[in-house]
Amino acid sequence: MEFDRLDVLAERMAHYSLKLQRGERCLIAAGYSAYPLAKAFAEQCVQAGAIPITYVMDEELTRLFLASLPQDDDKILAEAIGTYVDPLNLMMDGVEAVVVIRSKETDTPYAGATVKTLMAYQQKFGQLFHRFTNEKKWVVLDWPTPLQAEKAGMTYAEFYKFVMDISLVDYAAMHAAALPAKAVLDAADRVHIVGPGTDLRFSKKGINTIIGAAANSYPDGELYTAPVRESVEGYVAFTVPSIYMGRTFEGIRLEFEKGKIVRATCRVGDEAALNAIFQTDEGASYIGEFALGINPDVTRPMNDIHYDEKIAGSFHFTPGNCYNDAYNGNRSSIHWDQVCMQDPAHGGGEIWLDGKLLRKDGIFVLEPFTALNRK
Repeated sequence: MEFDRLDVLAERMAHYSLKLQRGERCLIAAGYSAYPLAKAFAEQCVQAGAIPITYVMDEELTRLFLASLPQDDDKILAEAIGTYVDPLNLMMDGVEAVVVIRSKETDTPYAGATVKTLMAYQQKFGQLFHRFTNEKKWVVLDWPTPLQAEKAGMTYAEFYKFVMDISLVDYAAMHAAALPAKAVLDAADRVHIVGPGTDLRFSKKGINTIIGAAANSYPDGELYTAPVRESVEGYVAFTVPSIYMGRTFEGIRLEFEKGKIVRATCRVGDEAALNAIFQTDEGASYIGEFALGINPDVTRPMNDIHYDEKIAGSFHFTPGNCYNDAYNGNRSSIHWDQVCMQDPAHGGGEIWLDGKLLRKDGIFVLEPFTALNRK
């Protein structure tokens, strides 16, 4: 098929998001099927006088590597994972910007790998993610694949058009419309979220709010901040299925005491594996992000975090690492956005901010947030 508008998207990535300068080096880590976009972006680098440095990723080769690792020798296991991941760290040493173009070809990219292997790999790879998202200019996006099209209930041509449409909206206008809402969130303290299976309270006092409007992600559309680390109390039931490290979970429910996850269950999925994720390290059982989805053109979940977290009318709550620009002190090698829809179709719900109703059943009712509602 004809891959149209790639030059426009690549130009946005290079100039609106990364603001590439002459002489800057940009690492392009891309899957094989993402070659058309990787090439279009590399051409934009050349036009800007920047230097594209390419690294090819492949899910199947990674799967075979992880499936091969020994379980009876922790030293060899750790050294092999270091050998696999450290070249990317070395490449990052020499660049100013990073672009990650993922090609999701399967929902089970780690089939054959044990929980032990996956936890060791996640610890090492999570450090890499933390590094480039906090030390470099960066952009992450997904190349549209047939798997994602199937999950979205679309033909590939329909899904490709959908991805281009939501990636090329006027993000500068979205950013401007969200500035007054950011000011309110920045000044806020207490957050209370209620809904089916959810009664969650926390403070966000003193923690910055960031407008996600394609500075780092395509598509985008969120207002993200973080709770004060030890302030989270109550419980939350997530209404959107989630795939993490190749495992599918549905109906995840988390209970908190003094900010820490003290009980984690799920309706579908391996509860032992779920709890193991939250035991990856100390920070994995605390929350590093709270965000409101505000993209009006992403309307329904497709079991892909990169899209689902942007849905207007949703919020996500994130066990694991916080971002430096919305810093709450939590550090972890995991960062798992878990999404809850609050529209009537998913049971509704309310979000309260310092005793004022902010959003009801997925619709903002507090000024100036109403400007962010779907028109």
